[in-house]
Amino acid sequence: MSTKEEQVLDRYEAAKKLRDESNSVLEELGRYVWPNSRDMHQAINQPPGQVRTLDVLDSTARTAAHRMTAGLFSFIMPAGQNLTWFEYEAQSAEDREDDVIRQWLSTATDAVHSELLRSNFQRAMFMTLKSMVVFGTGCIALTKNKKTKGLQYRNYHLGDIFFEENDEGEIDVVFRRIRYTVRQAVKKFGDNVSDKIKKEFKAKKFNNKHEFVHAVFPRDDVDPKKVDAAGMSFESMYIEVESKKTVEEGGFRRQVYLIGRLELAPNELLGRGPGHDLLPEIRMLNDMRATYIEGAESAHTPPLLAEDDSIVGQPVTGPGAVLYYRQGSPIPVPLNVGFNAAGLGLDIEKQRLIVKDGYFNDLFDALENIRNISSATEAEIRQAGKLVVVAPMVTGLQQELFDPLAVQSLQLLSASKKESIPKAPDDFEFDIVYQGRLAKAMSQLQSNAIELWLGKWTALEEIWPVSDNIDMDEAARLTANNSGVPGQVMRPEEDVALMREERKKVQDAAQQAEIGATAAKAIKDVSGAIDETSVAAQFV
Repeated sequence: MSTKEEQVLDRYEAAKKLRDESNSVLEELGRYVWPNSRDMHQAINQPPGQVRTLDVLDSTARTAAHRMTAGLFSFIMPAGQNLTWFEYEAQSAEDREDDVIRQWLSTATDAVHSELLRSNFQRAMFMTLKSMVVFGTGCIALTKNKKTKGLQYRNYHLGDIFFEENDEGEIDVVFRRIRYTVRQAVKKFGDNVSDKIKKEFKAKKFNNKHEFVHAVFPRDDVDPKKVDAAGMSFESMYIEVESKKTVEEGGFRRQVYLIGRLELAPNELLGRGPGHDLLPEIRMLNDMRATYIEGAESAHTPPLLAEDDSIVGQPVTGPGAVLYYRQGSPIPVPLNVGFNAAGLGLDIEKQRLIVKDGYFNDLFDALENIRNISSATEAEIRQAGKLVVVAPMVTGLQQELFDPLAVQSLQLLSASKKESIPKAPDDFEFDIVYQGRLAKAMSQLQSNAIELWLGKWTALEEIWPVSDNIDMDEAARLTANNSGVPGQVMRPEEDVALMREERKKVQDAAQQAEIGATAAKAIKDVSGAIDETSVAAQFV
């Protein structure tokens, strides 16, 4: 009967074998789009500082993928003080009206975003997004920093991450391949390492590397009464592969490795990015650049046409060279290779545009080639209309990556002593509501519809009170929210009602004063005098 370590390692090897079917495509994508991360079989053994772009002649795909990554990052999660790209919101309408719950959710939102700004979240998430844009799949891990007691995020190369899905299509089993040096292994695992590593450490062979695997998977025998690893939902095992020895064992309350997939084809485990469909176009562009370079070199230093034995010595055609030919022989002339630099250059630019559009570069600069925009509203409508093209893939990322990240960040931070988040109220559930520019652009269509309707029908207000069909307050709040107006500058509905009540009192008092003054003047005009004891006397 196999041991537990052998069973885990068998699943690990099966996951690696399944990945082998996709590695050739992923490595070719990496070659053109992200050269420094191109290796999938031995990503952990890349020579540091190696130049990996010698066989790539065009950088359009690299820059286009980077621009898409930067666009997604800035439009989904804008960075900066007092900027929130998601909020915790109670699910039920009753809980949303509860002041205690609303205050707790507001405090939790502010605390988590403050921690995200302090931590290394932005760098790790940017690299995770780039992995999804290039390879279709990315991995980010969320743990607690033992020194600072804050949150710590780390992105891992896809070549070292292998995973399984459960029956509902959720990733619940993750294996991470690690290559520790002898010194690193002893420092992390101490005496739990194998005898072989101990001997190498004593022999001071500190730089020898060994393969380990970190496996995190659901625990079958969770004991909720226990507070140690046995009571946690996920089991964690570090196994030294060669010796099949567990060097560290523990548990987590949730899966620490969060996997995001940009697009997911039916019956596939790995995600797909734009490059999967663009790979033929990227290959073509690289070949066209090679042809252009060869043609330009041939046109600049063309072959010579000369009769046999008409040149003295070896022909030299470099700058400043002297070519000797025999007396009476025809002068050597250059061969016209027929290279059309302008035509091929235009074809290359067209091919580059195909690649850029495939990576949605035009979506993040929607007004780049547009002229004669009549208003800011038209500009917003055009930009929102373009950004909704990426809405389906972003919605999938929210469910698979961003939602768990937001929930787990709050859970870890609540359990930490670093942030003072009060104990959550009992018996309520919350959702994640996104507030980034991309989320706003997708919801901006509602605001645009309201503005178009008002512009069309308010002109007829003098004929018929059509505006009675619209709740103006609700329309104003919805438009402000969709446009990204900060919540702190919006007055609560209760304050608006009080302001209107006070304004009505002032208006009523002014109206009464005007009526009284008019009445007093009328009485005086009739009688010529006012009784000092009358009400009208106070308006004289």
